[in-house]
Amino acid sequence: MTGPEIVNIAGALVTMGMGGLGLLTPKMASKLVRLGPTSPEGFAEFRATYGGLFVALGAAPLIWPEPGLFLVAGLAWMGAAVGRLVSMVADETHLKFNSLSVVFECACAGLLLFGNSYLFA
Repeated sequence: MTGPEIVNIAGALVTMGMGGLGLLTPKMASKLVRLGPTSPEGFAEFRATYGGLFVALGAAPLIWPEPGLFLVAGLAWMGAAVGRLVSMVADETHLKFNSLSVVFECACAGLLLFGNSYLFA
């Protein structure tokens, strides 16, 4: 196993871990992202969007270790970072939480994109 493959796998595992948090402990996930469900159905949203979606996003490249799947997962994290940056500018939410979240999201993206043959061919 190469260094980039180990780094990519770490990124996928972090993605799955974040998803597992949302899937298994939606109350903890809601506190982590500083959102609270306004109805009981809201917990289903945490389990689905913050849970199952991220578990699948991280699991897919581990099950089928193709560079394209790591690329998609990395781009998803980059999309999250870009969306947060847009919010920081458009909504004037220049908060420590958002800044740290952008760093975390970019780090996750970096782990998944590191050495990707589609990007560095």
